Amino acid sequence: MPDPMDELDPLTPVLVGVGQASERLEDDDYRGLSPVDLAVAAVEVALADAGLTADAVDTVAATRQFETSTPGAPA
Repeated sequence: MPDPMDELDPLTPVLVGVGQASERLEDDDYRGLSPVDLAVAAVEVALADAGLTADAVDTVAATRQFETSTPGAPA
C-alpha cells in the first residue's frame, strides 16, 4: 500500500506547536497588554511547546483584529 505522505504537497503548512495568551480585567496580574504583546506571548508559548526558539520562525501572518475591522478603521 502506498504511503499517503508521498502524495502530500511539500508546500503544505505543518503546525508544530500551539500557544494561547489572554488577559482578563479581573486578573490580579492584568497588565493591559496590546494585541501585539498578546500575540508575542502566544508565540513564545507555541515555540516552547514545539521545543523551538525564535530563530526557527521564518514567516508571521495575522488577520485583522475584530475591533479594528469596522468600516473606516485605519489599517
